[in-house]
Amino acid sequence: IERADPAERLRRRAREAELAQIRRRGWAESHGEVDPGMWAVAAPVSQRRRVIAALWLAVADKRLDASRRVALRDATCAAAAALSRQLG
Repeated sequence: IERADPAERLRRRAREAELAQIRRRGWAESHGEVDPGMWAVAAPVSQRRRVIAALWLAVADKRLDASRRVALRDATCAAAAALSRQLG
């Protein structure tokens, strides 16, 4: 991709920085990036310190306010962590 479009090099750096931030905080969030009008959150499921899956939730954005997003994000992260603990 970078050979075909040199501007992709700059976008790649931005994507890598965003991925680093996601890894640090432990979850990812989407505001209509995949499906217009949808909000989604995802958290990793790990086994032996290796990510093997992701647990995610998607909801129509119009049904949510900021506090509900936080509650759903926290619940998704807690469920992913519980699965990770069970898997060892």
